[in-house]
Amino acid sequence: MPHQDENTDTNRDNDGSGFMQKVRERAETAWESDRENREAARDDLKNLAGDQWPELERQKRDQEKRPYLTFNKLSASVRQVTGDLRSNRPSIKVKPVDGGADKDIADTYSGIIRNIEMRSKPGKPYITAGIQAASCGIGNFRIETDYVHSNTFDQDAIIRPIHNPFAVVWDPLARLSTRADARFCFVNERMGREEFKSRWPKAQIVDWDKFENEDTVDQWFDEKTVRVAEYWEKTPVTKTIARLANGEMVTLEDLSEEEREEVEPFIKEQRERESHKVQMWTVSGLEILDGPEEWATPDIPIIAVAGEEIVSDDKVTRVGVIRHAKDAQRMYNYWNTANTEFVALAPKQPYIATVDQIAGFADDWKNANSDNKALLVYNADPRAPGAPQRQTPPMPSSGMISAMQFASDDIKATTGIHDASLGARSNETSGIAIRERKVESDISNNFISDNLSSAVQHAGRILVDLIPIIYDTQRTIRILHEDGSEEFTDINTPNMDMDGPELINDLSVGKYDVDVQTGPSFGTKRQESAETLMQFGAAFPQASPFIADLVAMNMDWPGAEEIAERLRKMLPEGLVEGDDEDSSPEELQAKQAQAEAAQQQQQLQQAGIALQMAEMQAKVEKLQSEAQENSADTANKQADTAQKVLDMAMQTGQFEQMVRSHIAQQLVDVLNQQSIAPAPGNGVIPQGFNNV
Repeated sequence: MPHQDENTDTNRDNDGSGFMQKVRERAETAWESDRENREAARDDLKNLAGDQWPELERQKRDQEKRPYLTFNKLSASVRQVTGDLRSNRPSIKVKPVDGGADKDIADTYSGIIRNIEMRSKPGKPYITAGIQAASCGIGNFRIETDYVHSNTFDQDAIIRPIHNPFAVVWDPLARLSTRADARFCFVNERMGREEFKSRWPKAQIVDWDKFENEDTVDQWFDEKTVRVAEYWEKTPVTKTIARLANGEMVTLEDLSEEEREEVEPFIKEQRERESHKVQMWTVSGLEILDGPEEWATPDIPIIAVAGEEIVSDDKVTRVGVIRHAKDAQRMYNYWNTANTEFVALAPKQPYIATVDQIAGFADDWKNANSDNKALLVYNADPRAPGAPQRQTPPMPSSGMISAMQFASDDIKATTGIHDASLGARSNETSGIAIRERKVESDISNNFISDNLSSAVQHAGRILVDLIPIIYDTQRTIRILHEDGSEEFTDINTPNMDMDGPELINDLSVGKYDVDVQTGPSFGTKRQESAETLMQFGAAFPQASPFIADLVAMNMDWPGAEEIAERLRKMLPEGLVEGDDEDSSPEELQAKQAQAEAAQQQQQLQQAGIALQMAEMQAKVEKLQSEAQENSADTANKQADTAQKVLDMAMQTGQFEQMVRSHIAQQLVDVLNQQSIAPAPGNGVIPQGFNNV
């Protein structure tokens, strides 16, 4: 949690000069530099919400009582991109990068970060920022600290979304998509004047003489609200790092005098390094309301997710997915509305009649297009035989239909998302063609997912810097594994068996870096793994008994893990990796004896099978001789007996041995003599039986 810095002298600038003058100048410069991007982004969101007609055209059509219809195709394009973000979420993996780091500690870091992300999930900060970047060109999320619960001093990190993409105003000189290189930023909030006075009763709402021009005033105040901003500032500092005898790296400026005295005997070497100091003030545009509060890491804990940024000279144009599709969407709405008007007016074409035909019934015929009358009466007129005729309506315009189609195609071309990507039927007929078209749309918009991955990686680095600072005491924490299972582990535990300041699971030792992997969630990968294993088992049945436990382990139904464990116990000894790792020599010797006994038992079974095969051979030879001598009825009975022998062999699992000894072929010959095809009976005759 940021802490109050009592030694700063910036509070003296509450008279509007010095520090606050710098804050207002930076705010005005940042707002002005990004004005065009912010206005275009607001228009993006307005169009995405369905407000797609120009105001003047809408007013004109209202006066003329003409329709202005909206057929919003932009939202589907954004949902296609954001749907990919939801199904392929980035995940943080911490890795050791020096000799003092440990792989187990790196896994602990990863588990802590997964737990932080799980606690932050209700706001879905990553996905919210990604959706904003796709919709209007930029989104933001932040990292904060909070106490674990109300009656403890232990803290946890938490990731929060920033729902308003325009709340954050960045340093205009920042160029990275994450804004990690920003010198400052503002996080703005509008609040009512009564709430403002309630929170800061001694603060001034406005003092017009303190501002240089009216535009600056408008940015901070209006008649009903006051803008309150977090002003984050990142300034370079020089710090001294030292390596202790146990390999631990410490920053001497971060230690108290007592701590420095304790570690000085253990310092092996030290040097100066460039770092940054991050502070936050709460300001109103006129004065400092709170702060400064110093943040614990050298990076501002506000992270941006930018869309595509095009740099021309010193101007940066930032766009999302739909920026260049808005004109095509307006044209599509216009031509579709015009076509709807045309079709709606067709049944209201006027009637053509003589005066005598409608004499006495003029009102009925006048209102024929608006009143739903069951009967229209007319007078016979010899000069105009027949009833009054409706005027032929104009034929639909093929040019109007073509213009509508061209506008629809332009939306697809400018967003890079075509019918196949949206699941609609298109001219792609094969599965490969549809998949390739979807890949094309993913590639054309992968700047969103790429920038989101960069933002998550930057957040991971901030968390790696923050975790050893807030998890600095002996405590038990929850970590989450990749499969969602949880584990409780002790950190910063004193080692009583060794001399010196040695801790078990000391998170402050070693240097770690962050990698980001993007792909399906663990549950999705489990489901895909189960389906692939079942397909493999169907293609290679001999392997099915040996992978059954893996199939069950990847299932989602209740009891899957227990079933997998039972199936694993049925596997041959030594097949499962790690079976013998934790076994004692006595257990290994017992397993070896058990394996030898099982081998002897198998040899006895094979000897018994050989005897049974000999008996079957004798029966078959007898059947063959009798089949040649006896009558047809007797031969049929013998053929039945042959079929029963085959069935028994199938049921007892001896058919394979019969095949190898050619007994099965002899039985088939008995059946063929009576023109009887071998039947599976209660067993199943394997494919290729007749080719034995």
